[in-house]
Amino acid sequence: MFFFLNYENVLNALDEMSQNEKKVYNSKTSSKAGSYERLMTSFQFLVVLVITKQLMDYFYSVTKILQTKDFDISQRNEQIENLKKTLETLRANVDTEHESWYKIAYLLAKKKMEFPPKSQGTV
Repeated sequence: MFFFLNYENVLNALDEMSQNEKKVYNSKTSSKAGSYERLMTSFQFLVVLVITKQLMDYFYSVTKILQTKDFDISQRNEQIENLKKTLETLRANVDTEHESWYKIAYLLAKKKMEFPPKSQGTV
């Protein structure tokens, strides 16, 4: 989630490094920064980023609780079972979720990223 929130900052830093207007970075660093920037601004990367973030949101509360020292295993088992049911529902409604997540990626991409070719349709 942290990366998702700082996505634009990372892109701006990579852009500055690849442009290297202040001549701070060597050519290898500038070239690599440009490559990473192109990768991160591809629509495919953005879709994967959105899907990963959305899925990790489901796991966050359970993983946080499981990392505590004083947890009741029976109570945690119930939370894990609830997570499993949620994921099963998600899988059963994959088309709806896919459409929703694609829209999120598309709206983010509208800001300044590449768009998928129209012939591909949805990802």
